[in-house]
Amino acid sequence: MSDVALAASGLQDSAWETTAERRARRYGWLAIAIAVLVAYANSFQTPFVFDGANYLYEPETVRDISSFDKILKLLDKGQTRALAYLTFGIDYRIYKYDERGWHATNTAIHIFAALALYGIARHAFRSWRARPYFQGVAERAALVVALVWAVHPLNTQSVTYLYQRQESLMGMFYLLTLYLLTKFAGAQSAGHNGFIWAATSVLACTAGMASKEVMITAPIVVLWYDRVFCARSWAELILRRGFYYLALSVTWGMLYWLMSRTWDVYASAGILDSGRVTPMEYAMTQPGVIARYIRLALFPFGLNIDYAWPKSATWPLPDAEGTITWLPTQVNWPVVARGFAVVGGFLTLTLVAVFRAPALGFLGGAFFVVLAPTSSIAPIVDYCFEHRMYVPLAPFLALVVVGVWQGWRTAAARCGFSQGVISAVAEATVWIAVAALIALTLVRNYDYRSTTALWGDAARKAPQNPRAQYNYGVYLQIDGEVDHAIEQYHRCKELDRNYTDAYLNLGRLAVHRGKPDEAEHYFVDLLETPELEGYPQHAEAAYNLAKIRFDADDPGTARYYLDQLFIYQPEHEEGHKLASQVEAALAHRRAPHAGTGMPIPTPHPAP
Repeated sequence: MSDVALAASGLQDSAWETTAERRARRYGWLAIAIAVLVAYANSFQTPFVFDGANYLYEPETVRDISSFDKILKLLDKGQTRALAYLTFGIDYRIYKYDERGWHATNTAIHIFAALALYGIARHAFRSWRARPYFQGVAERAALVVALVWAVHPLNTQSVTYLYQRQESLMGMFYLLTLYLLTKFAGAQSAGHNGFIWAATSVLACTAGMASKEVMITAPIVVLWYDRVFCARSWAELILRRGFYYLALSVTWGMLYWLMSRTWDVYASAGILDSGRVTPMEYAMTQPGVIARYIRLALFPFGLNIDYAWPKSATWPLPDAEGTITWLPTQVNWPVVARGFAVVGGFLTLTLVAVFRAPALGFLGGAFFVVLAPTSSIAPIVDYCFEHRMYVPLAPFLALVVVGVWQGWRTAAARCGFSQGVISAVAEATVWIAVAALIALTLVRNYDYRSTTALWGDAARKAPQNPRAQYNYGVYLQIDGEVDHAIEQYHRCKELDRNYTDAYLNLGRLAVHRGKPDEAEHYFVDLLETPELEGYPQHAEAAYNLAKIRFDADDPGTARYYLDQLFIYQPEHEEGHKLASQVEAALAHRRAPHAGTGMPIPTPHPAP
């Protein structure tokens, strides 16, 4: 039976189905809100983790907003993500460091984003393009898409991980921009000008641009959605909403202005840093990453806060004369082949659907378009992070829901099942799936119960990740499990011999445990790691070595390490105090010896 015939059979919906549609329309928003609150009920006590612990706990990062000058300073601190930082400042002003309030804000943002998605899906399923296929089930289909997305555990990194509010806030404005477009188009179809809807949509897009850079794709996706589900021709679209898209494009200029103010900050944060990751290396690695995203969307097991995804190919950097090498020096061909097979197949199907089934083509295309800024050729030091799927997950899950529904309806119709049975089984399956996703989200949120638990989970799931091993060691040390912390630091430096903080912490712990010889070994190893500009670890190692040698009655070697210290940090206060003591000890040694009258020479330390 064809899809058209199936749609026609849907016209014979039973009274039960009509009641179900009415119930979905009236209470769908409430079901979404309740589902999110249940799924994230155990997230409100989770602490600040990862970048949240590093940045949101810094007083200068989230200062209060009691004056206009302080607001400007906060926005400048947030650079291109100024609006997200403003919300951090508001939360700090209200809650200080009570994480429950911060989590309440994140959860509220996620609920509003899910409701916006619900509105978009309702419009899409009731549009002229999709109505023939979803007659009688449009409300429930839209509710399923929004519910599944709202409680999907892949979104936990954007909701439970407080610092990634930047992603969920941007996502909320992204979906709100698109939802307001549907209201604008609907108002025009009803004979109204819809100016308020259009202006509000542009304002939402502007707010998204000031939340995170991925919003750059929003005008493209909105235009594509309009052509597929609203306008029946390009001429109609341009004639009715040309000025709206002109206004929407102006928001790109604002994003460019925000980004151009702080180009250097991006490289220091590992974004657009072609000195550490070349565009070709990134492009060769991303198909495997996208394949992982797809797997996690379908089977959300093995979620990780920090993958440390290995690159699939190595490309030499341009030489001193700027000459580019076009061939890689090393490629992991099995990984590259698998990634390109999955992504290439999905992309091929999307391109075919663009011409033969535009609605499905839009869903697949929106997935790739929204992912493009973080999963194409623009290099980012961290190849894979789950929060990048916050918005792309919506069209992907919509595609899954549509595919499963149409497949089930076709199979059931061939078996002669009635429409009532088809809908009843589908509805039961949906609620089982939603319940399962809520359970998985609760389980994933439990991993966030403490920083030690979260990094222990990351270290187990990514044993090749030195940052995960190191951070796990840090929180084990804070919890008093020093022996286990030392084991983690050793694993970290085995994975990355230049991971200076691991050496530094091992040296500190050795000093604390009264083992200066062992500490000296770690600090010397640290000084032999490549010096990175601005690294305070080398300065601290040099100071500790100077102090250890001075305490061992070896002022000559102590002065050698102090000389190194002042190269790293000329104004090191404690170092200058120690230098005074060292010089006094050396002067005492150079004084005539009581027995022989000869000065004691200062030995030359080993280089």
